[in-house]
Amino acid sequence: MAGRIAFGSSWLRIEDTGVFGPGRAKIARRFARRVFTLPEVESLELEPSRGCALIRHRTAKTGVDAFRRRLAAAVDVEEEGRADRDLPQWPADSPVTLHRHDDLISLFRIGSAANGWLELQHPSLQGNAVRLRTIEAALGALDAVRGVSGHAASGTIRIRYHAGSLEPAALLRVAEGLLIAETASCIPEPAAVDFRVANASVGLGAVGELMLPLATPLAAGLLVAGNLRVLQDAGKQISHGKLGVAVFHTALLACSIATGQVLAYALTEWSLRYWQQNWRKHLTRETRALLEDNLPIPAQTVLLSPEGIESRVAPSDLRAGDRVKVSAPRIIPVDGVVLAGQALVQESSLRGRPGLVRKTAGDEVLAGTVVANGSLDIQAVCTGPETRAAGLTRQVLDTASLMPADRTMRRRAEELADRTVFPTLATAGVGWAVGDLITVGAILHQDWVSGPGMVLPMETLRAMRLAWRAGALLKSASALARMKYSDFLVIDGDLPGLLDPQLELAEVASQAPYTDTILRHAAGAGLFLGDERAEALARSCAQRGLVVREPELLSLDANAVEVRSGRHTVSLTGALSHSEAVTAPLRMRIDGTDVAELRFTYSHRPRASQTLASLRALGMRQIFVVSSRPEAETAELMRRLGADLSGGGLNAEQKIRFLRGLKNRGVRTTLVGDFDKESEMAGEAHVTVGLVNPLGDSGPCDIALLSESLDPLVALMELARSHDANVVSACRMAAIPNLLCIAGAFAGILNGITSGIIANLGVVNVDRRLRRNLQMAKGASRSASALNKPGARRSPEPSPPVLLIGMKHLIPAMPPSHYEAEQIRAIAAWKRRKPHLASPLLNRARRPLVRLGRKIIPAPASRFALDALNKMAEQLVRDDWILRHGGIRSLEEIGAQSLEFSDRLADKVIEEGLKLATGVGAVTGTGSLGTVLVGVPASLGVALRLIHRVSQAYGYSTERTGDRGFMLHILALATAETAEERTRALENYHWQLEHHLVGDAVNDAALAVLQRIVFGRKLASFVPGLSVALNAYANRSFSRRAGLAAKHVYQERWLLDRGRIAGWVAPT
Repeated sequence: MAGRIAFGSSWLRIEDTGVFGPGRAKIARRFARRVFTLPEVESLELEPSRGCALIRHRTAKTGVDAFRRRLAAAVDVEEEGRADRDLPQWPADSPVTLHRHDDLISLFRIGSAANGWLELQHPSLQGNAVRLRTIEAALGALDAVRGVSGHAASGTIRIRYHAGSLEPAALLRVAEGLLIAETASCIPEPAAVDFRVANASVGLGAVGELMLPLATPLAAGLLVAGNLRVLQDAGKQISHGKLGVAVFHTALLACSIATGQVLAYALTEWSLRYWQQNWRKHLTRETRALLEDNLPIPAQTVLLSPEGIESRVAPSDLRAGDRVKVSAPRIIPVDGVVLAGQALVQESSLRGRPGLVRKTAGDEVLAGTVVANGSLDIQAVCTGPETRAAGLTRQVLDTASLMPADRTMRRRAEELADRTVFPTLATAGVGWAVGDLITVGAILHQDWVSGPGMVLPMETLRAMRLAWRAGALLKSASALARMKYSDFLVIDGDLPGLLDPQLELAEVASQAPYTDTILRHAAGAGLFLGDERAEALARSCAQRGLVVREPELLSLDANAVEVRSGRHTVSLTGALSHSEAVTAPLRMRIDGTDVAELRFTYSHRPRASQTLASLRALGMRQIFVVSSRPEAETAELMRRLGADLSGGGLNAEQKIRFLRGLKNRGVRTTLVGDFDKESEMAGEAHVTVGLVNPLGDSGPCDIALLSESLDPLVALMELARSHDANVVSACRMAAIPNLLCIAGAFAGILNGITSGIIANLGVVNVDRRLRRNLQMAKGASRSASALNKPGARRSPEPSPPVLLIGMKHLIPAMPPSHYEAEQIRAIAAWKRRKPHLASPLLNRARRPLVRLGRKIIPAPASRFALDALNKMAEQLVRDDWILRHGGIRSLEEIGAQSLEFSDRLADKVIEEGLKLATGVGAVTGTGSLGTVLVGVPASLGVALRLIHRVSQAYGYSTERTGDRGFMLHILALATAETAEERTRALENYHWQLEHHLVGDAVNDAALAVLQRIVFGRKLASFVPGLSVALNAYANRSFSRRAGLAAKHVYQERWLLDRGRIAGWVAPT
């Protein structure tokens, strides 16, 4: 064997690019199989980039020569060595280290493997708690695994499993598959932010400020040296008559040095770097979550032997030609062909079309798609990095890794920050005129720079998630920003599917008069058809404003679907839909009785024409069709699509010249084409939209469509139109703290350090807004994926069931479970709960105070105050707490849990809220004027915060204005003293809440707090400390009432939304 060989007493290094270099993965694997036939070999390191291998062995000094001879003999023989399955799989042309433990060979260093314990260690897990937790969770889900614990500091995983059910080798392969999947989907870490100069400046500045004044000039010199590039840029901007961020930082640096506030500037510079590092880490986490949600990888799969024997293996062990069995609700691990079985598969994240797709023998399936119902035997065609999912993963990773260095995004961030420079410098000039340089320094320590820098990449990632849900993949971070300014669309007429028609519901033939109700239940059963009829039914319901609910699937046959809706069965029977001919009608039966016949037809207009009409409504001024087809044929295509202009008979070179001419005239063109075949055209358009090929590649384009349909263009245009507004809105979250910096500077109560601290609160607000927006986008994507059907949606106010069959049979909502029935009774009892015996006496005692208070606090002021407190409470509530305590990843996943789960979570929330209420009551219970002014809004704010948290426990967000009003409704219920008041509040919610009860809630709650404070002060003159105890108890009681009201209201809403009850629960 040619190459260089070096060796020591316990190692041997071989350099040979012909064996270990790039593209030699099969040869290197064969070498590893032969090397591990020798029991002395402990590990083998392969480095394809350097074309070398390092063998470590354990051999006595006297036996080293004999080992080398046996190694040479093992490598030179024609035998294959150990079986291929004895070795783990690893990505081709990637560095890898194989370790031996007894007879096991693994990517992990194995500490122990006996008595149901397996201890694994890998360097890539060291310090990476996120990746470690992901692997832990996947291993813990295995049936035979009893426990998993990880240690990020050492990169170790300890697994306890049932030795009789699972072999160590099989468990090892599963863990290796998870490790490879995590590594393959791991976004490359962005370049680390350099903190060395910032840390040194802060250290020297602190020493100079607190201990040794001579260190201050050193810190100033270090800051100047570290900002030489900024000073140069500032000079260039001034010479061009521009005031930008560089000028702003130069002015801040000069003012800080002149006033001796070097430490303040050093802290500001350090915080800028901190926020830059923060959003880069967040970008990595969110990109990983994006891939996990849209391209999941199973931990293990079922491999079928030729004899039909099932065994569990890691997906990385599969090869082309292997047979696998996938049953609901499992993930398909390979691209392949169905050999047997029938199933409904959710594949929208890879094919771009919403809804379930029916798969039978002969159909193609893709890795990363989910079997929602049924079971499939699949023959693998492509595995691992050759699948379509792997290709899409590479494109997402490329986009995310290039985002920090994207020039267009960086320029946009600078433009947003530059807008604030002149107003800030002008305000600082006024501060200098009326104050001194200390005032100027406090004004200049605002932070308008960090916000745009972190908002643009995170909003782009949010747009990537929403675009993926719509069926498109953003490959360029600046694609949406450019698409916003494009008003000329060019479509390559040679694309497939442009003239495909759209299936529509033509008629509901039924003798029953309740057509809408029949259609709604037919669409619910149609969700399981798995073809275009499901989409046609859902679209028809959406046009009529009908809510499609998911029933329980009973059976799924080749030409029939049967579901359960309440106590009745609904079935749809009819041949599968095919695009070549008009589809056969669907026959709808309920409890075996024919009810209706649903007839379908194909529209005369192509589906794409409706998309182009929607784009025109969004502002696309002209649409042009270019094609290699003859001119007459292209003109007809233009007419049928509803385009404005056409050009036929054009080859690739002529298309390029046409696009170049538009570009030279300043036309910003969006080009839709196949750039995998005609990549030269991509450079001549303002924005390029391509099609994804079977391998997941789409050529050099900005946006890739996952299907041949143009439908995602509408969602992309809407995202482009709203992208800038979302960015600006998030950046404005820093406005209030920065304005406080100005106010404090003019008041003379802030200096550079305190102003910088307040300014960082503004950046915290921006960061929270971004996290909330991303969480909402995740929830929207996951809820759409969970529904697994087109057009299905849930109603916040579900209507009662009204479908009558022969005027006798009623299809009711899904009956409640035993636990749910108990809660319904508890809600009814709560609505009729009698007040405490002392309540009438207390009410009469406080009437004079109530009358006086309503004169002092008018109703409009009360409503305004309560609305402000409600918004503040919403800002203080984050999803993180509730998700962490619930062990759930999003509010939508909480909503998918049982009522019992949400009740337990709500009880935890109420318990935590009562602790806070007690503390606030004790602090504000001294009875002084100051505590009166603080105690009233504090008590109301704590109660509203608790209500917001309880809403999250049932999976409801408070982002919408209507949901904020719901919080006030609950507070009104909490202040209602009698059952009659409570019933009136429930029955007259929409009118009385806005016009009467909100004001009463503020007045009653505020005056109740005021009464407790005044009463407690009088008692405190006799019993010291009683005021504090009384107020703490009363505040806890008030918050408990608010929490209990919120729990029952959201229980009722949960039951309504899921069809467990037909209307509001009546008091009993």
